[in-house]
Amino acid sequence: MPEGLGPSIYRIDDIEVDAIRAVVRRGGVEIPLQPKAFRVLVHFLQNPDRLIAKEELLDLYWKDTAVTDDALTQCIAYVRRALGDTHRNPAYLKTVPRMGYRFVGTVTEVPVRETPAVPAPRSRRPFLRAVAVLLAVSLGGGAYWVAAPGPIPTVGAKRQIAVVRFDNLSGQADLDWLRDGLPDMLATTLSRSLVFEVLSREQVNSRLRTSNQAGSGSDLERARATRASVVIAGSFSMLGESMRVDARATDANGAILAAENMTVDRKGQLLSQLDFLGARLAARLAPRSQDRDRRQLSSLMTDNLEAYRYYSLGLEKAESLQTPEAIALLEKALALDPSFVMAQARIGYAYAVPGAYPGKGRPYLEKAFRAAARLTEKDRQHILAWYSIANQDYDRAIRAYSELIAAYPNEEEAYFRLAMLLRGESRHEEAAELLRHANAMDPDDPKIYNALSSVSSEMGRHSDAIAMAERYIALAPSDANAYDSLALSYQSAGQFDDALEAYRKALELDPAFRIASLHRGLLYAQMGRVRDGVRESLRNTGAGLGDRDRRRGWDQAAWIDWRFRHWDAARSEAEQALKIPIDGWVNSNPAYLLIRTIDFQLPATSVVGRGGKFGSRHQYYFLAEQARLRGRPEDRLDMLRQMLRVRTAWSDMEPREDALGEAYFELGRTDDAIVEYERALRVFPGMALARFHLALSYQRRGRTAEAKAQFQQFLALWKHADSDLHELAEARRAL
Repeated sequence: MPEGLGPSIYRIDDIEVDAIRAVVRRGGVEIPLQPKAFRVLVHFLQNPDRLIAKEELLDLYWKDTAVTDDALTQCIAYVRRALGDTHRNPAYLKTVPRMGYRFVGTVTEVPVRETPAVPAPRSRRPFLRAVAVLLAVSLGGGAYWVAAPGPIPTVGAKRQIAVVRFDNLSGQADLDWLRDGLPDMLATTLSRSLVFEVLSREQVNSRLRTSNQAGSGSDLERARATRASVVIAGSFSMLGESMRVDARATDANGAILAAENMTVDRKGQLLSQLDFLGARLAARLAPRSQDRDRRQLSSLMTDNLEAYRYYSLGLEKAESLQTPEAIALLEKALALDPSFVMAQARIGYAYAVPGAYPGKGRPYLEKAFRAAARLTEKDRQHILAWYSIANQDYDRAIRAYSELIAAYPNEEEAYFRLAMLLRGESRHEEAAELLRHANAMDPDDPKIYNALSSVSSEMGRHSDAIAMAERYIALAPSDANAYDSLALSYQSAGQFDDALEAYRKALELDPAFRIASLHRGLLYAQMGRVRDGVRESLRNTGAGLGDRDRRRGWDQAAWIDWRFRHWDAARSEAEQALKIPIDGWVNSNPAYLLIRTIDFQLPATSVVGRGGKFGSRHQYYFLAEQARLRGRPEDRLDMLRQMLRVRTAWSDMEPREDALGEAYFELGRTDDAIVEYERALRVFPGMALARFHLALSYQRRGRTAEAKAQFQQFLALWKHADSDLHELAEARRAL
C-alpha cells in the first residue's frame, strides 16, 4: 500500500468491502458480518486467486485457540452469505477439496487517505459500527490480543481529559471521601463540554492500575499513566471553617495548561462553587468553545453535600462489586435528595444489571430515564442501556451499548456489558472480541478474566477457560467466586477431581457462598453421585436463606431426580420451588416446565434468560420431551435442533449437548447418533452419559474396540458413582 495511505475499500462487482468501517455492502445494502469472518474476507481480498490453505487461516485467526474445522467452516459460510455466494455454485469463493479456498472474483482496490478516527454515522447496524474500532487493531494480522496498550486516540477533535484523585491536605480523615468525590464532580461538569471526552472514575482507575499507579505520584507520572491529553489533579485543605480547593490541568509533558482555586465559607456551598470552578477550567482549556459550552456546563446533580458523600462512597462499593453495600449507600443519598437523578439510576443499575433483579431496578431507572435530560450525553446513554436491560429489551440494550462505544471508544464498562448481552444471545465470538478489547484496556481487571473464562467454556475452549480462571485467581486470591469460576471451567472440561478441589477452596474461603454449593451439587450429579447431588442442592433450601438460592436449590434437586427418573421426588421438589416467588432472572428455572412435562401439558410461558436466549434452551428441551411423550419424533428432533442453536449457560443444570444424539439413539438412527454424540463430546468432554450411549452405539455397529474405549472413559468419570445405577453394571459387563 502506498506510504501515507490507509486501509482500502475493495470492490467486487456490486459488492463493496470497506476495511475502514468494517462494513460490507451488496447492491448498496449493508450486510451484517461477524468480526472474525470480516477479517477472513479481507484476507481473501488481499490475496485474490491464490490458494489459501485451511492451516493458514487457522494459524492467522485461531492461533493458540483450540477449535475444530467446524469453526472455520462456519466462518466461510458467513463470508459466502455476505458475498451472496452459494456452496454448490460459488461465484467468488471456490473450495479446493482437502486443501483450502481460492477467491476467484475480480477485486478492485481503492486506497483511502488516513483520517482521524471519528464516530461512525448512525445506521441500522450499530454493532458493526462499534466493532470497527476493534477491527482496526486486528485487520493487519491474525492475533487480536493487544499485549500492551499504547496511546489511545481521542474521538474526533475532542481532547481526552482524566481527572485523578485529589490530595487531602486537611488532616481530617472524615473528608477522605472527597479525594474521589471532587474528581467525580469536576468530571461531571467537564463532560458537558462539547469539545472534551472526559474519562470516568472507572476508566481512570483502570489505566492507573495498568500502569502500576495507584493514583499517587507526580502530575507528570499520572498524566502518562492515564494516556489522556490533559490530566487534572488537585488538593483540598481546611482554613478554620473554610475549605480551599486547588485544581491544575497539565499535559502529557507536565506543562501546566490551566490552574484554578476556590474557597468556600461553608462546606454546603462546595458543590455549586465547584461547578463554577469546572466551568472556568473548561474555558481556560478551550477558550474558543466558551460560547457554545456555556449552557452545557451546569452539571449540578445535587446541592446536598451529604447526599453526594453517600453517592461517592456507593460508587466505590459498586466498583469493587459489593452490590448490597453500594445499594444501601445510594439509598441514603436518594433519601437525602429525592431528585438526585444519578443516585436513582445507579440503584436501578445495581439491581437490574449485576444483581439481575429487573423488577426491583425498573422503578428507579424509570424515574432516572424520565429525568435524563439533566445529565450528560454519556450518562443518558448508559441509563438507556440499563433501563432496556431492566425491561428485558435486550435488542435495545445492545443498540444502546453499541452506540455508546461508537461515540466513546474507551468506555471499558460498555465493552464488558455489551459482551455479556451478546453472550446471552449466543453471539460468543463477538462477545470474546469485545472482552479481549476490554482486557487490553485494563489487563488487571478480574471481572474481564471471569467473563472470558465463562465465554470460553461455553464455546468448548476449555484450556482457555481454565487459563482465564487461573488469572482471575492470581488477581483476586481471596475471592471465593474466583475459585468457583475455576471449578466450573474444570467441570465443563470433564476434570471432575480438580473441580471438586476448587469448589472446596471456594467454600473454605466463604462457607456462606451458596452458588458454589449449588454448582457442586450439579457436579455430583454429573459424576453419578445422584444422592449427593440432591442432598447438596437441598442444603440450600433452608428458611434462613435468600429466596433466589432456595428456589434454585429446589429446582436443581427436581432436575437431578427427574434426570435419573425419580418421578415422584422430582414432582414434589418442583412444586416446592414454585411456592417461592422471585423477581428477575434465574439461570436455570425448569420447575414450571418440568411439572408440565410430567403432567403431559404444554407450557403456557417461556423461560427467558438474562441477556437473551439462555432460558430458551430449557424451553426447547421440554417441548422436545413432550413431543416424545406424544409420539411425534420429527417434532422432537426439530425442537432439539433449535435447542442446539442456543448455547448453554456456563453454570446451567446440565449442558444437554447430547440430547439430539440421545433422540437419534432411541429412534434407532445409530449412525446419526454416533455423529451427534461425537460432536457433543468435543464440546463438553465431561458428559458421562453421552460417553455411555456413544459406547452402546458403537456396540450396535460392531465397533467393539471403540465401544470399550468409551466404556472405560465413562467408568473413569463415574468412578465414585452410586453403586445401584444400571449404567455402571452395563458398562462393567461390556468390559
